[in-house]
Amino acid sequence: RPRTAGNEDSLPVLLAGQEVGRLVVDGPPGLNMAGRAGQQFLDDVNEAIVLAGLIAVALALVLGVLLARGLTRPLARLTDATRSMAGGDLDQQVRMGAGDELGDLASSFNQMAAALAANERQRQQLFADIAHELRTPLSVIRGQLEAMLDGVLELSPENLSLAHEETILLGRLVNELRALSLAESGQLPLDKRPLDLGMVAAGAKAAFEPLAEADGIHLELSAEPALPQVAADVARIQQVLGNLLSNAMRHTSVHHAGAPHTGAHHAGQAQATEPEVRLEVSHASGAVRVSVSDNGPGLSPDAQQHVFDRFWRADAGRSRERGGSGLGLAISKGIIIAHGGQIWVESAPGRGATFTFELPVAGR
Repeated sequence: RPRTAGNEDSLPVLLAGQEVGRLVVDGPPGLNMAGRAGQQFLDDVNEAIVLAGLIAVALALVLGVLLARGLTRPLARLTDATRSMAGGDLDQQVRMGAGDELGDLASSFNQMAAALAANERQRQQLFADIAHELRTPLSVIRGQLEAMLDGVLELSPENLSLAHEETILLGRLVNELRALSLAESGQLPLDKRPLDLGMVAAGAKAAFEPLAEADGIHLELSAEPALPQVAADVARIQQVLGNLLSNAMRHTSVHHAGAPHTGAHHAGQAQATEPEVRLEVSHASGAVRVSVSDNGPGLSPDAQQHVFDRFWRADAGRSRERGGSGLGLAISKGIIIAHGGQIWVESAPGRGATFTFELPVAGR
């Protein structure tokens, strides 16, 4: 078409080197309308993106606040419980229903709190038991001395001997408490050497044989030949055997005292012909096992749970003279554990009891 004003964007048409016109290409009808629609579409998309971003940020903030509360509330409860425990209130339990890491943390905290509370109760009971055990001999000594000072009792060797016996009892109790404390803290001094438990058991039988005969108790030893040696402190193992044998003989003699001895079996009910204590030494898997059995009254399931506790006696009313201090089995357990072994009891009411301990073979 001919050149006109406003056709600056057209293309020239040349004839023999001369421009004879310009070529202008017009777009299809509605092109400008389509451009405006596309721009509107882009604007709408951009607006939607911005709106979606704002909504995402708002949701993230809300979820962040909820998650923060979900984390801080359990942690706040744990913090409060920890502060209460630091203040001396050990009976703390934190409840969390979640089964995630926070739930595991709360469960571990509850277990720790329960263990600390149990230890505190044991500590308080220990102090009460010690005070109770010390009160009797101290009262006897004080009463004897005051009576002699007031002239009620004569100052004689016979009267002084009673006070002297109580001082010996006090000294033994203090030594037992010290040994128990060292054993439970893992600081019990041990002179470990290769040891034949069969020979130690034979020595213990020989030492207790006169006492068994005096009480009418049949004391028997059974030891396997060629037992492997263990690394142990001979004095401490002798102490353990002495505690187990003395307990077995005491309960057996009391159980059979005054009972008729007969070898007959009546109506299928077997009666022991005599009180008996049996000492056995055998080879276990990687260890040497020592058992002390009696045919005494036995122990109830509840008594078996507490038999190794400090100051525990099967008969709560039994005196120290007949029932001991109640520390022998607790000390025995501490000694065996200090050697890397284990000790336990098996019993049934009316069928006697068997105390067994195992020590690992030397070199294992």
